[in-house]
Amino acid sequence: MRRTMPARLLPILTFAVFALTSTECLHIAEPETGSSILLDSSGSFALTIDLGPRTRIPTHGTLAVFVNEKRKVLLCPDSVIESSSCPTQGQELAGKFSLDVGGVPPGDITVTVELLDASSAPILAESSWFSAVAA
Repeated sequence: MRRTMPARLLPILTFAVFALTSTECLHIAEPETGSSILLDSSGSFALTIDLGPRTRIPTHGTLAVFVNEKRKVLLCPDSVIESSSCPTQGQELAGKFSLDVGGVPPGDITVTVELLDASSAPILAESSWFSAVAA
């Protein structure tokens, strides 16, 4: 008698394998946690994100960037404001890349980057904090 996996368990197993094998697939590389950065004249700073070797945007989801719990941008792979605009036709995001995050006030900043699935539910998240100083 041959045993097979019930079809309803396959999505759960697929997600579990993805989560276990991709523990390093989302990382805020810069600015480093606990550092101090200088904002430019428009209150912007460069954020460097490393998706790791396997994660691709939009293939694996949408990337949301939050500053102090306020969503600043969605990447799918182009920068958009509303999730209804995703996915866009821009060049796929993979590996390490940088983006400018604007409209940031000086002070203590918490940045959270989330990989979202098609229903906008977070799959993975990474947070970092630092101090931002006005130019």
